[in-house]
Amino acid sequence: MSEGRLLDTPSTMMTPAKHLRSVVPVLLLATGAFAQSKVGFVDLDRVQKESAEAKKAIDQVREQAKRVEADLDKKQSDLRKRVNDLGKSKERPEVIAAKKLELEKAWTALVDERMKAERASDAAIIAADAKLKERLRAVLAAIAATDKLDLVLFKDDALFAGPTIVDLTDRAIRDLDQKK
Repeated sequence: MSEGRLLDTPSTMMTPAKHLRSVVPVLLLATGAFAQSKVGFVDLDRVQKESAEAKKAIDQVREQAKRVEADLDKKQSDLRKRVNDLGKSKERPEVIAAKKLELEKAWTALVDERMKAERASDAAIIAADAKLKERLRAVLAAIAATDKLDLVLFKDDALFAGPTIVDLTDRAIRDLDQKK
């Protein structure tokens, strides 16, 4: 999972934060504290793939992006048609030059609009991710409190073994998808 985003695709890069989180269980084990600790973990990839709330968030962002993309594609197609029509024009050269300049400005504006749409889509993904993470943190905090867990980690961050290790993924997905 890419560092920082729940809605991203998995990443194999070991970021400093991932490295630190993967070292924590080793340090706990080395100090003996791990033996007395009850630890839970959650598989973020599964949460993203199986949670109805995560799927809904992703689908909403994708649908909005598709609508914007369709609108931009129509504008681009209209501009191309105008360029083709201008090429067939029998108007005076100065009129054609003025129209050509107008079309170039329209094309530049369309490119700018497309870039703004991409930034808006990125912002929507970040906002949806933040909302989902906030909800997941609340769910995991409630599970940790109920089960009296000392530590909750993400599955990708460490290797888990032992009788006090609890997989919280199914409960997290279920609780995340329950009505708020």
